[in-house]
Amino acid sequence: MFLRSLGGIAIVLIIGTLLASCIPGLPSLGGGDEASGTLVYSGPTEVRLTPGETLLPTDIVFLGAEGNRGRFIIGDLKATRQIGDSLDWDGEPLPGVNLQLRLRVLWFKGGNVQLGGTVRVEVSDVQPSPDGVDPNATVTYGVPVSYRVPVNQPIPGTTWKYVGPTDRGAELSGMDEYPYRKLADSILWEGRLRPDVGLTLNVRVVRFDERALRVAGLATIALVVPGAGAGSP
Repeated sequence: MFLRSLGGIAIVLIIGTLLASCIPGLPSLGGGDEASGTLVYSGPTEVRLTPGETLLPTDIVFLGAEGNRGRFIIGDLKATRQIGDSLDWDGEPLPGVNLQLRLRVLWFKGGNVQLGGTVRVEVSDVQPSPDGVDPNATVTYGVPVSYRVPVNQPIPGTTWKYVGPTDRGAELSGMDEYPYRKLADSILWEGRLRPDVGLTLNVRVVRFDERALRVAGLATIALVVPGAGAGSP
C-alpha cells in the first residue's frame, strides 16, 4: 500500500501555518494536551491501492475496478464505490490510539484506486522517549503541525524543552547536540510517543522570545500494528 500526505495540500498548509504563526494569539495546529497524556495529529492524506490490497490498518479491502466503479469489501460486506464516494473508518488499531479516516475516491487508473481525504490520530498515555522510531512500524501518517511552546515546557511529543532566547538563538534543553536554533532553523526529533507509536517531528523555528517558542513543520506518526503490512508516508 502506498500511503502518504497530500504533497501539494500539505505544502500549502505549512506555508499558511508559518505565516499565521507569526501572528500572536492564533491557536496551534495539532491538538491535544500532553499534560493530560493525550496528543492529536490531523491533516490531509492520500492512499493508492491495487486490487486485493487492504487499506491498512482498517478492514476495507479493494477488490478491483471496472471503468469508473470500484469494488470493495467493507466490514465483510461487498460495496461499490464511484468517483467522489466516501470511504470512512473509525477504530482503535492499537490500545490507546484512536484513528479516523475520512476518504473519498479520487480516480481509478490501471485497475488501481486513488483515495484522498483526512486522517486524525489521537494518542493517549503519551510518554515521549528518544529511543528512535521502531523499524517495524507498519502504518505511517504525515501531517502538518504548529506549536507554541512556553518557556520551560517541552515541544509536544518530545523531551526537549524551550529554555529561552539567547544571543545564539532559541535555546533547547535535553539535547545531546548543539542546543541553539535561530529563525528558520530546523529542529528534528525521532523518538516514540509510546513503545508502539513512533514520532518523527521535523519543524522550523518561526519566532521566539522571553515567553515562548513558535515552531511549524511536519509530524510523521508511525504505528506498529500487529498483522499489518508496511505502509509509508
